[in-house]
Amino acid sequence: FVIKEIMQLSFLILLLGAQKVAVAEFAIPAATKTPFDGKEKWKGYNCRGLILFCIVCRAAQVSHYTTIDAQTYWRCAGCHSIFLEQTHYPSKRKEQAHYLQHDKRVGDPAYGKFLSRLTNPLLALLKPNDKGLDFGCGPGPALATMLNEKGFSMKLYDPFFYPDKSVLKAHYYFITCTETAEYFHDPFAEFDRLDSLLKPKGHLGVMTCFLEEGSSFETWHYRRDPTHIFSIVRQVSKS
Repeated sequence: FVIKEIMQLSFLILLLGAQKVAVAEFAIPAATKTPFDGKEKWKGYNCRGLILFCIVCRAAQVSHYTTIDAQTYWRCAGCHSIFLEQTHYPSKRKEQAHYLQHDKRVGDPAYGKFLSRLTNPLLALLKPNDKGLDFGCGPGPALATMLNEKGFSMKLYDPFFYPDKSVLKAHYYFITCTETAEYFHDPFAEFDRLDSLLKPKGHLGVMTCFLEEGSSFETWHYRRDPTHIFSIVRQVSKS
């Protein structure tokens, strides 16, 4: 997941795809930030209802990708993301009802092993007693519990289940965001916010699933989740 390197942000990001973990610098095009820094909510549409900018990187390189089950998807040539048109976003009530169906229990060994794919490389970057935030922790904050057991002080935030926004006024040595980014309605703004919550040289651990280039988007399980908004296509090396 590489967004064009124009403006470096202050953190390293851990990106977990289907099988691999990568540590990479994360950047957002500085030129596209300026028009959206004010209080007006960014919509990304022109007067005809056409998408103008990518919701992930704000690049003006967006084209219609496909329409499946009456839902329209767009693709960005800049960051290789595929995202759902905003008119098809689920309501908050439907989102919350869907999240409550997830079976992600604190203390479940199988789920803990799954989360260790993020915690293991992240722990190698942290110092004892670093304070962190689990952003989008869901109803059962399993990852935060695992990190608490390792001696780290964790705060929780989830817009549905832990909506205390006071935790978003502090700054953290690290932030975890597991199986959450794909739900962001405005990924650019959310990543920008997460960056603002990190201390200098802090770390952001993001766990999501990539679509392999050439794989079927229509049948992909991530696309079929009615609450998933965007995905990143992993590019196949031509070397």
